[in-house]
Amino acid sequence: MTQPHRPEDFGIGRLFEDIRDAVIVADAKSECILLWNRGAAEMFGYSRDEALSMLLHQLVAPHLVDLHRAGLARYQQNGEGDLVDSGKPVEVEAMRKGGSIFPVELTLNSVKTTSPDDGRRVLALIRDASDRQAAAQVREAQLRQQAALEIHDSIIQGLVVAKTSIELGEQERGLEVLGKTLQVAREMVSQMMAERHEIFGLHPGDFVRTEPASLEPRRKET
Repeated sequence: MTQPHRPEDFGIGRLFEDIRDAVIVADAKSECILLWNRGAAEMFGYSRDEALSMLLHQLVAPHLVDLHRAGLARYQQNGEGDLVDSGKPVEVEAMRKGGSIFPVELTLNSVKTTSPDDGRRVLALIRDASDRQAAAQVREAQLRQQAALEIHDSIIQGLVVAKTSIELGEQERGLEVLGKTLQVAREMVSQMMAERHEIFGLHPGDFVRTEPASLEPRRKET
């Protein structure tokens, strides 16, 4: 019967169990999980016994599994990888026991074992990034709201100036101000929606007139 691995086998100290982040050690070739700390259990929802019978890719979001396996294969073959020992954390998506996907900050490092085999091991330090992502989304929503208010205020101010000019008999100036107001609104909407218009299949310009509407009053139908 194979003896369970201990943190000491990989030169890992007692902080292995005390750290709040998930710390996982796995075999690069087989993807078998060898070490699983309390932080990993709390983050992913698997007990230690469950995790030690799992493969590493079962913690990866399904759409990233192929990239994950390719990276481990390169590391297993030549001891190098895009992320292993890079020293730079990367934000990716992981999967909990119930199948829910969540963002994490991942750092990968190679580890040496005291056992005589030549297999490569990888240590994953994983931090839940859900709160940070939620905060970023709130900030983004606030910026969008601010941009929308700026568009609103700019349009209202321009319409007031245009209306006042026309009421004073300066129709040419009124039309000029109205045209500039619509152009500014168009530019602001375009900037705000630049990263989103593809989602809706519409161009920002579809929502704003390129020419001012006629100021002639509509005739009532009889």
